[in-house]
Amino acid sequence: MAGLLPLAISFVNPALLGGLGLASVPIIIHILNRRRFKVMEWAAMDFLLQAAVRNRKRVRLENLLLLALRTLLVLLLIAVVARPFTKREDSLAALFGSEGAVERVILLDDSHSMKAGQGNRSAFAAAKRIIDRLVTRLHEEQSGDRVTLVLGSRPLTSDEDVSRVAIASASVKRNLVRRINNLRVSDGSLNVARALDAVRNVFRDREKDARVVLHLVSDFRNRDWAEPDGSLRPDALRAIERFKEFGSVRLVDVGAGPVQNVAVTNVAPAERAVIVGVPATFVATVKNHGPGPASNISVEFRFGDIVELPVKMDGTLQAGEEREIKREFTFRAAGPAVVSAKTPTDVLPGDDIRRRVVNVRRSMRFLLVDGEPDPEAYRSETDFLAAALMPAGRLASGVEVEVCSEHAFRNRPLDAYDGVFLCNVYRVADKRVAELEEYVKKGGGLVFFLGDQVDPQVYNATLYGRGDKAGKGLLPLLLRDVEGTGEGYVNLTEPDTDHPVCRFLRGMNRIIFRTVSVSRWISGDAPASGGDVRVLMKLSDDDGSPAIVEKTFGQGRVLLFTTAADNEWSNFPKSPLYLMLALETARYVVRPDPAANTITVGESIVVRYDPRRIGTRVTMKPPNSLGGTAVTVRSEQDEDTKQLFYRYAATYAAGVYKLGLRTPEGESFEVPYAVNVDSTEGELARLDVDRLSAAVPGLRVERAGDEAALDTDESDRTEFWRALVYALIVVAALETLLAWRFGHHKGKTTGTEGKQVFVR
Repeated sequence: MAGLLPLAISFVNPALLGGLGLASVPIIIHILNRRRFKVMEWAAMDFLLQAAVRNRKRVRLENLLLLALRTLLVLLLIAVVARPFTKREDSLAALFGSEGAVERVILLDDSHSMKAGQGNRSAFAAAKRIIDRLVTRLHEEQSGDRVTLVLGSRPLTSDEDVSRVAIASASVKRNLVRRINNLRVSDGSLNVARALDAVRNVFRDREKDARVVLHLVSDFRNRDWAEPDGSLRPDALRAIERFKEFGSVRLVDVGAGPVQNVAVTNVAPAERAVIVGVPATFVATVKNHGPGPASNISVEFRFGDIVELPVKMDGTLQAGEEREIKREFTFRAAGPAVVSAKTPTDVLPGDDIRRRVVNVRRSMRFLLVDGEPDPEAYRSETDFLAAALMPAGRLASGVEVEVCSEHAFRNRPLDAYDGVFLCNVYRVADKRVAELEEYVKKGGGLVFFLGDQVDPQVYNATLYGRGDKAGKGLLPLLLRDVEGTGEGYVNLTEPDTDHPVCRFLRGMNRIIFRTVSVSRWISGDAPASGGDVRVLMKLSDDDGSPAIVEKTFGQGRVLLFTTAADNEWSNFPKSPLYLMLALETARYVVRPDPAANTITVGESIVVRYDPRRIGTRVTMKPPNSLGGTAVTVRSEQDEDTKQLFYRYAATYAAGVYKLGLRTPEGESFEVPYAVNVDSTEGELARLDVDRLSAAVPGLRVERAGDEAALDTDESDRTEFWRALVYALIVVAALETLLAWRFGHHKGKTTGTEGKQVFVR
């Protein structure tokens, strides 16, 4: 924008200033008219000479005055169309009652979705171009406005994020433009409310009289601004309203139209635990965020340093469709391992890959509580179960068991085990019931096998619940009576093969279920359909009594077998089904890994430690995208618990972070952390920005294709075109009036060959 620096005046349309040359037209006409007069001597008219001399000075003044007015008319007309203005801080603008300099805050959305765009230009590139143009214009105007650039993914996390500089200086302007050009899209997400409140809190405590203008430059994706039902997010609207209390807000839309994007939204083991030497199934979830179908999709799995051949998806993935792709892998070493699933790169490469850290265990540990111990082999309540969970042979089951009596169970620490089997236990003390409930809520597994030692009334009172608490306990069923005579028997019926415990029975011959003979069992009230209780298998009695029932309890799982774990009530322990059902039950109820080593970009890595086991020197090596150089992490202390911990908050990019630890003895080892792009960043559906401006009155909406985007407007400058129009009207009227008035004083003229002749 061109400007006249001595007067600090600029023009909206500076190219039209070339029309100022037209101001010379009246002068040229005046000069030409003077040359057209021809003086002729006429003796008979000498008596008029004295009168003409008296009028000559007055005529010249009248002509010069009309010439000046006509020249001024041209100048005013050109000025009106060029639209001169001056900034609010200029002394000239102060004459019009304008304010001082403006605090300009540019809140730049640098979330991962800004990589998408139209053609080869991303939304982020369009945003940088607009900001660069604003900075350049403010500098050319010698503006006193102060500019603050804030990144939306991590607002005000360091001094580097707050520029707050006046860019009238050429060097300051160059530094800011250089920084803008060096900006890169982050792997983080935009939290509108958090970013706006962070900016508001900073400027609220600064100059109270300073006028603040916020330019929010974003692609305005639905995931940032709208709820799943389509309504605008209340927290974002409230944050804008709070900011408007001391500043104005402008929305600069740089988003593009619909684009095709396929993302891996999750990768996880199908089992709750991954065991050394035991095949584990990993599931990658792929979703099509694009507006149309996607084909030729494949997923490449990586297990540690081993890259598997890609698994091709059958058919096409429709718009909005989500599908799972599975791959089986067997780990040969225990410890944390990074598993990833990746699709071919598209417009958003960050969501094409998903990583997860899995803790490969040496085994799953279960505690078997024997309610009827017997020293003779396979006469104890848990002998068959222990043999099924830890079968002899070369192939490991991945299960370790420890057997204890009902009495010893009272003081046994539960956190040392992944699950507990209560086998024909008479009763569980109230204190232990409370401990079991807390244990299962946190993810621990619990399995009941009934028997002749079980008192249904005691179980109902302590484990099922009574009154208002009925059905809220650990026991899946309200137990009734012992059924069967011991002489006759019933069989198992076909199971619910959609359930993971019974899935291996799918397609199996029905005859195998008839080989299981159950002579006694404890009946119970079958649960209503739905809810947190599910019957997996029934008996063939007239009532269809439940044989295996599941209940979810917090993060944990509870399974109930209504018959005994030994062969006193059935031949079930001698059936091939017993071995497989016992192993599948253990794998299903096992306490899962917390997946604490898998987080989202922007979340902190927090490691609590015992100084007796971990040394004081801890380092963190970020991924190569952040330099890949290890940095020292200092310990902190929890004020409440006094526990020591390490915190690393600079997870600005997706990838694998490696925490370097050392034991007091000097042994070093690394713990990997997988940091992923938010799974919703790939949802590129756009918000109608006009909806937002309608919900919050006073918002100005600008778009990337608009040349005025991020430009200064009338609220930031004082324009004089209205005053110039009024002056133009006055001057035109005055020129017309004077021209008519002066016309009555002209001397008489006559024509001679087309030329005017003064007669004297």
